[in-house]
Amino acid sequence: MAKWIVSFIAIWSVSFAAIAEPQKILMMVPDDFMWPEYGVPRAAFEKAGFAVFVAGKSKDVLNPDKRNKAEYPDSRPVKPDMTFDDVKLPLDGYDALVFVGGNGAWHDFFPNPKVHQILSSSMKEPIVVGLICASTGVLAMAGNFDGKS
Repeated sequence: MAKWIVSFIAIWSVSFAAIAEPQKILMMVPDDFMWPEYGVPRAAFEKAGFAVFVAGKSKDVLNPDKRNKAEYPDSRPVKPDMTFDDVKLPLDGYDALVFVGGNGAWHDFFPNPKVHQILSSSMKEPIVVGLICASTGVLAMAGNFDGKS
C-alpha cells in the first residue's frame, strides 16, 4: 500500500507544478482511518508547501484504526478543522480534495448525504480529487442510498 501512496503523491505533485499560488488541500478523514493513508500524504503535502485542512464527521478527534498501532507506532488521533457539514460548496478556495480510507469510510462517508454532495460537486470543479483505498467506494455510493441506481 505504501508504494501506491508514494506513486499517488508523485503524480499529484507533478499535476500541481504549473500552479503559481499557494495550494490548499482538504482532507476528508473518517474516524477509524488508516494512519498511513492520512499521515504519509499529509506529510508529503506539507513538505511540498501545501496548506492542509481536515474535515471530519464531527469536531471530535478522529482515531486511527487501533489494529495497526504496532505497525504504525506514530499513529495518533487527528483533530478536524471543520465538520463535513461545515464544508461550503462549491469547494472554492481549495485546489484538491482527498478522501482518506479505512474502516471508517463505511460509517462516516458512505451513508452521509453531505459527503456525497462534496464529492459530486468537486468532480465538476477544476480541482484534483483523490480517493484512497476504502474511500473509493463513495464513488459508487454517491447519491445511491437505496443501492438500486
